[in-house]
Amino acid sequence: MNLPTILDLIAEREATASQTANRLGEQITTLTAELAQIERELADLATTRTTLRGLTAAEFTADDPTIASAPY
Repeated sequence: MNLPTILDLIAEREATASQTANRLGEQITTLTAELAQIERELADLATTRTTLRGLTAAEFTADDPTIASAPY
């Protein structure tokens, strides 16, 4: 094998590795955004659960719990 052939093989591998790195970087960006969205949703759900527990604690710990609204 001669030097120009070896250098061509290195250039091809470098181009392929660069494309792969770019693709992975885009995936990381997308996944990071999706993760942030899901983490916000989880935080909102935890806040909602805490709020509902606080608002309904007396109602559901009473001896005769009642529902204030009519069923659906």
